Order: sequence, then structure tokens, then C-alpha cells
Amino acid sequence: MKQTTLYFGTQKPDGTHVTYFDFYSFLVESVTPRFSGYTVIDSTGFWKGDSEPTYMVIILHEGVKVTDKLINQIRKEYKELFNQESVLRVDSVPENISF
Repeated sequence: MKQTTLYFGTQKPDGTHVTYFDFYSFLVESVTPRFSGYTVIDSTGFWKGDSEPTYMVIILHEGVKVTDKLINQIRKEYKELFNQESVLRVDSVPENISF
């Protein structure tokens, strides 16, 4: 198993922010169809010296090439939809996972 954490910043170039409703809609439309389970954490991120509300999405998956493509599609859609420079992706391999 592999763990991917995506960091979605919410500050737009025009100074407005992605609202909770907008982000929740994004999850329903872009993340849920690709992954049946994931965790969302509200946090504060810092980018280029400024702080902003940030959503962390943690996905546990099998680490296959198809999954990598799905994750990158999610990142691309968010950047295009909300005019974002980037969506940080961190991959790790947890030592122990059990359900």
C-alpha cells in the first residue's frame, strides 16, 4: 500500500478563496468517483510567505500506474478549476496498515 497526501491551497490570484462549498463539490465530482475512500483535513498552509486555508486529502492506494494517473488528473482539474499554481503531492509508504 502507498499513501498519497494532496495539499489544496484555497487562495486565488484575485485574492478570493475557494469556499468550503466549492471544495466539497470538487471532492464529490472529482475525487469520490476515482477513490471510494479518503480523508480530508482542514489546515493552514504557507505559500510564498503567505498563509492560507488548505485542505489535505489523504488517499491510501495500491500504488499502481493507473492510480498515479488518477491522482494527477485530480491535481490538474483543481488547478484549472480554481486557477491554482500547484497542488502539492507527497507519496509515502506506511510501515503498517490494517483495517
